[in-house]
Amino acid sequence: MDLSNIRIGTASAGLQIEGSPRPNNWSEWVAKDGTTPHPTTDHWRRWREDNQLMSELGLQIARVGVE
Repeated sequence: MDLSNIRIGTASAGLQIEGSPRPNNWSEWVAKDGTTPHPTTDHWRRWREDNQLMSELGLQIARVGVE
C-alpha cells in the first residue's frame, strides 16, 4: 500500500473554537443540563499560536468549521 500521499491533519467545529457564547443550535443543546462549552479553545483569537503548534506537530492540513 502506497502511503506517500496521505496527509495528517486536524479538524474542529465552530462550537469548539470560537470562544464566544453566541446563542445557536449547539449552545442551546449542550446547555440543557446547565453545562456549556465555554470557555472554548479560543482558536478564534489564538489562531497564530495554534497554527505554530500544528506545524511543530508536523500536521499538514487543518479544517476549521465556523458557526
